[in-house]
Amino acid sequence: LNGVKQFITSGKYADVAIVMAVTDKAAGKKGISAFWVPTATPG
Repeated sequence: LNGVKQFITSGKYADVAIVMAVTDKAAGKKGISAFWVPTATPG
């Protein structure tokens, strides 16, 4: 994933974050995907 980091309220207490990203611009709103990302993931 590439993009801009956003602050997550109380994120330091979470084990995972659900990250939403545009994966297909041509598909419009159907081109948005959700990723389950462990908060210990570098980056």
